[in-house]
Amino acid sequence: MKKAFTLMLLASSLSFTAQAQEHPVTQAQVQNYPEEYLNVVVYGNTLRKKLEVQLDAGEGESPKNYIRDADGKKREFASVVAVMNYLNTQGWEFVEYTPDSDGKHDYRRFLMKRHVAM
Repeated sequence: MKKAFTLMLLASSLSFTAQAQEHPVTQAQVQNYPEEYLNVVVYGNTLRKKLEVQLDAGEGESPKNYIRDADGKKREFASVVAVMNYLNTQGWEFVEYTPDSDGKHDYRRFLMKRHVAM
């Protein structure tokens, strides 16, 4: 299971790399844009087979930091890749995945970043 998930993350990170290369940015441009980071925690909902996503952009984890739809309801995703694709449309890039060290948790945690224009 962990190997399949790791392969899935690797494949999606490669697609993010391919997408990023479509719009080349010079090194000088990158240095002018500070980066912001986002800690993403994906929780499984075993009753509905859907995933909920909690975000931490430096304020700390809080129930109000879930990805929500236009009506304010928690947005649910079918897979971790769907979460990553959604965040990619918001300008976020995958940085790293933090594996569950003991295999007892039902969440996945990863780090995203994006450049912020000054």
